[in-house]
Amino acid sequence: MIINSNKVVMLLSIGLLLSIIGCFVFGCLWFDRSISLKYLSASHESTVSAFYKVCSLLQSDWKGLSTNEVLEKLELEIKYMGNKDIVIDTNSEPGVIWFDEIRFEFESGKLKKISM
Repeated sequence: MIINSNKVVMLLSIGLLLSIIGCFVFGCLWFDRSISLKYLSASHESTVSAFYKVCSLLQSDWKGLSTNEVLEKLELEIKYMGNKDIVIDTNSEPGVIWFDEIRFEFESGKLKKISM
């Protein structure tokens, strides 16, 4: 079998071109993902910051309420939102009410702290 040098050069050129195109595509994907990750990270930080601000406001307003008063407010909020997927858990830990993933801590029957 005789291999023509023009064919070898042509095949190597095509291979090189495909490699360059592949590197360019992967570079664009990497660049796009890094930008998306930065936006996602900023959004997450903003959401967490807003959550802590709301917890702080709620804690200052509800601090000192009894367990029953907090339960009534949480149940009323579930009815207001119309969301049946939110779970209120009062049995997993003594002195703690879980409202989905929000933790209400009580000391001597009075609300002490709200956290995540």
